[in-house]
Amino acid sequence: MLKITKDQFTKWTIPSKASYIGLWVGVIGTVLGAVGTGLAIYFYLNPPKTPPTSCDEFVRNTHPTVVSLKGAKFQGWLGDPDKSLTLEYANTSKFTAKSFSVRVAYKGKTFDAFKSNAFEAVNMANLSIPGNGSLELPVVPLSKIQEEVSGTVCGIGFYPADLDHAAPEHCGSGEVQSSIIKVKATYTSIFEEKKELQSSLWLYECLNCQGTDNAFSIKRLPLPEVSNAGTVR
Repeated sequence: MLKITKDQFTKWTIPSKASYIGLWVGVIGTVLGAVGTGLAIYFYLNPPKTPPTSCDEFVRNTHPTVVSLKGAKFQGWLGDPDKSLTLEYANTSKFTAKSFSVRVAYKGKTFDAFKSNAFEAVNMANLSIPGNGSLELPVVPLSKIQEEVSGTVCGIGFYPADLDHAAPEHCGSGEVQSSIIKVKATYTSIFEEKKELQSSLWLYECLNCQGTDNAFSIKRLPLPEVSNAGTVR
């Protein structure tokens, strides 16, 4: 655009001055219009969050999203070379538990996140459990757990192997040692509440046992009674 000096501008006729000023007004208006359009598109795609209504609060308080650990086992999955610690979770509420994930720790070590080949087509970041539904999820390969123990892993359960709770038959005869394995599940409710479920399992390890075959037995806990729980698969 032509830049003029003050002296040049003063020598122009009134119509020329008006045209020049109108040109700049038009340019500024175009820029402001473009900025306004950009802001409108941004807020359309990213609307500001509104506070929950009293109705939202009532539904959230009367229908909490509750997920429970229902079962644990070592199981093989299609496409995987090794069996995996597989956990079964049940959503005993009406609403979906979103962004569901599980991490496992043993003796202070947290195992790396694991994705089974059977879940190749699943976006694990968007994993969810529907209301009144359940999910079986492989979380750690058995070989990774076996690397952390001196004996042979022969089972998993909700109780230690003691006088009240016998070790699985798969462990064979001999000394069976129990050790705690920690499990943390995290998920988000439809109300964007971030929730966490801490659980403890017992890993059965056979020391100098005969007939051990890396047991893959299931130990189940009864689900807690929750109102409007519905039917769990």
